[in-house]
Amino acid sequence: MHVFSEEVLLLHEREAIKEWTRDSSNIKQAMWGNPPDEKSSILARTLFGLFERYTSNLVKGTRLYRGMSIPNHVFAMLGYDTLKVGDSYSPDELAVTSFTRSKRVAYEFARDGTFAHKVLIVLPSGDGMLDIAPLSTEVDEQETIHRQNLWYTVTRVKDIPTGGSSWKIIILK
Repeated sequence: MHVFSEEVLLLHEREAIKEWTRDSSNIKQAMWGNPPDEKSSILARTLFGLFERYTSNLVKGTRLYRGMSIPNHVFAMLGYDTLKVGDSYSPDELAVTSFTRSKRVAYEFARDGTFAHKVLIVLPSGDGMLDIAPLSTEVDEQETIHRQNLWYTVTRVKDIPTGGSSWKIIILK
């Protein structure tokens, strides 16, 4: 296995990453088993394959962030309303997930969303994570991708009510 880098990528892997950074929604649907088209299925398989071909290019322990704006029913369905210290948590059991090295970017993703629940997840980098920022269409996002079914332990949960919305900050290890 090679360490993930722009230099070792195959052309179709590079294209899959570019598509992911443009709009991951159809690719995620394919990963969840509901492919909207054949192209999305191929891109999903290619992204899954990155984690089999390459090792992480992130320095272990680098802090990574994910900001989300979530509707009430999804917030409860995903268990964010009952999450507590000591619980196990996976960002997504079935699909690749995006995080960022930038706390500011994660905060903006959550803040600028239209739903009342704002979630900010913080975790340390490790195996199964690839820094794709140099290949991203949005370089400022400092995007990383994480393979499906990575599990963490919740070490801190902080609820912050604000006018009209609520924030939940989740720290993982």
